[in-house]
Amino acid sequence: WRRRGYRKTEVAVTTKNKDVRERFIAKIKPFKRIEPVPRMSSVYTTFNEVLLDVRYAGLMEKGYYWFFIDTHRLNQWRNKQRFVECFICGDESTVVFVPDTKIFEWYDDIEPNRKGHWFMKVEPEGERLIMKIGHGHPGMDAQDYLNRFDLISPIIPRPLPKISVAPSGSQVGFDQTKVAIMA
Repeated sequence: WRRRGYRKTEVAVTTKNKDVRERFIAKIKPFKRIEPVPRMSSVYTTFNEVLLDVRYAGLMEKGYYWFFIDTHRLNQWRNKQRFVECFICGDESTVVFVPDTKIFEWYDDIEPNRKGHWFMKVEPEGERLIMKIGHGHPGMDAQDYLNRFDLISPIIPRPLPKISVAPSGSQVGFDQTKVAIMA
């Protein structure tokens, strides 16, 4: 009986994760062609430009967002493919974008756990979000990385204009995209 209840919770979390990720990707589509990478969970490509490793976390009981970073993936891409880690904090309106160069710089002296993961905590402090990468490392203000869709591609404006997100499966109209770009 307990197991069945656990399964329902797991399915609900997985569904929310997928829904939030789809709304996040929908914000990029008016500006860049983007598709999921086959056989790579939560990874998207803008084709010749960048890979997006999209991570979602809800607010934990202790008041922070917790993410893992798969070092096996990152090491496969290192020096071959530019990538951006996208940490979705609660919903698609609060995303911390961290480029590959910063990830490797910040985690340079941190050993991954036995599964090959590094960890990132994003913690609200007043009006700011603070990124924490490991014991003994000072927290870093996320302001320079918050909602920085332009780190995906220089053609994406900063700040990202408000565009109503079309329901899944439909296309955003050309006129709406043109207005958003020209704004």
